[in-house]
Amino acid sequence: MNKKGIIYTRVSTEEQKNKGTSIERQLEDCRVYISRNQMEVVAEITDDFSGGTLERPGFLQLRALLAEGKANAVVVFRQDRLSRDSADYMYLRKQWGRQGIELHFCDRGKISYDFSGIVLDSSMSGVNEGERWLIRD
Repeated sequence: MNKKGIIYTRVSTEEQKNKGTSIERQLEDCRVYISRNQMEVVAEITDDFSGGTLERPGFLQLRALLAEGKANAVVVFRQDRLSRDSADYMYLRKQWGRQGIELHFCDRGKISYDFSGIVLDSSMSGVNEGERWLIRD
């Protein structure tokens, strides 16, 4: 099966823009990941928006491309770049899994839909949501 991937990157603060999770850094790592995993890049989508909502311009574009069948994989720098809301993340994970859309993170690879994958993802999404609260405060 030919993997067609969409790279999704996101920042929400000036600090992220200028430090380790800058868009440029995320894109560079995602491009290397896609190349290493022999995927075709269909689109590179960027958001400058909070991860506490799915109502982000770039994310809506990502969902539209997936709904049109343009890609069968989403590649993201880290899980917190996709969403910092644990319920939203787990919903996306389940929905995309049912649709056969693979979800990949540069720091840990393709997510698995087995017991250990669910435990890891739900734990990480809880941490990411907690960090969002700390950032807001």
